[in-house]
Parts: sequence; C-alpha cells; structure tokens
Amino acid sequence: NTYPTAAKLVLCRGVEMIKLLIGGSPCTKWSIAQKNNRETEPSGIGWELFRNYVIAKEKFKPDFFLYENNKSAAQPIKDEISKELGVDLMYINSALVSAQNRQRFYAFNWKVEQPQDRGILFCDIMERDVEELKKYKVPRTPSRERMWNNGRGDKIQHSCKNITNEKKTRCLTTKQDRSSNTGLIAFEDFCRYVTVKEACRLQTMPDDYCRM
Repeated sequence: NTYPTAAKLVLCRGVEMIKLLIGGSPCTKWSIAQKNNRETEPSGIGWELFRNYVIAKEKFKPDFFLYENNKSAAQPIKDEISKELGVDLMYINSALVSAQNRQRFYAFNWKVEQPQDRGILFCDIMERDVEELKKYKVPRTPSRERMWNNGRGDKIQHSCKNITNEKKTRCLTTKQDRSSNTGLIAFEDFCRYVTVKEACRLQTMPDDYCRM
C-alpha cells in the first residue's frame, strides 16, 4: 500500500464524519544531506514519492490535509508542491515545541499560527539513570577520534560537546556518530547516543512509542 497510513483515518464528530490526510514523503533524494545525485527539480524518485501523497489526497478527498517535508528541499520542488496542493507552505522549527532543532515545511488547508517557543532544553527530557545511560555509550576508537576532530588527530573536540543538558540537540539522524549533524550527547569522558526514550521525547512522542 503506497498511500500514507493516516489517509485512512476518519474521525467522528457527532454524526459528522471528518476525513484527515496527514503524512509526508521520504526526503532522502531532496535533503542537502544527500551528497550524490540530490534532486533539485520536481522530477525523479523524490517527486514520484510525493505524487503518492497527491494520489491519496485525490482518492480520499479529505476535509483537512497536512503534508510535511525537509526545509532543505530545493526551492523549485517546494514551489511545485505548493502549486500541486494549492496552498502556501509554512516553515516551522520543531525546536519551538521540543528539545530538537528540526527545520521542516508544512502544507495544510486550515489556519495555523507559529507555535510559541516553550523553551524546552535537553535537560528537560533527558534520562537520569546513569546505569541505563551507560548502555548507550559510544565506544572510543582512534578512527572516531580522528573523524570527530576533523582529522587533526589531537585531543578529541567532537561535536558531542555541542550537545549538553543545557542545549537542544541537532536534528536526529539514523547514524548519530558519523557526521557533525548528530544526536550524540556529552557523557562521562566521551559521549553517548540518545536513548530510545529520549529519541521519542525529542520527536514529541510518548516514551514507549517505539516499543508499541
């Protein structure tokens, strides 16, 4: 099934049925993190994936719809998405409502205002059980030290020092220890990954969301 799961969600308000379409399409081909063959025009695999959202919208004819994707998508793509969906795009940083910097654009057909900044920091959502946190400690290896110190090979200056309990994390990635855009946290004499529970909280999900 290529349709967004939320396309089939129907809410009941009394006897009135309200259809919602909420989803997005993979940003892999559009993101600036894509080093090779990044798509910057409304064509190719990335655009075909977006078209599945349009197909779902046309099929289910929702009363309300919301589409989301990475802010770093090229402007020609974002312009065409706005045209296809018939609405202006809105840019929101999830840092306003979470402890994670996450720049995204949204397209929707109802009135929305920018969220107020709740001032949430990593210290507000981090786990406190030291023994549990040790399970997420990153092994200290020479290659990691060289990579995280930009190849200089001297004392570690890794970006995990940029993420302490007094700051927000950068955008979470699937490979937290392989680039400067990490979710690594300063810990003991080195650093650690975010825990599963912390990742859920950074995504504004319930603590046990990933275990459902």
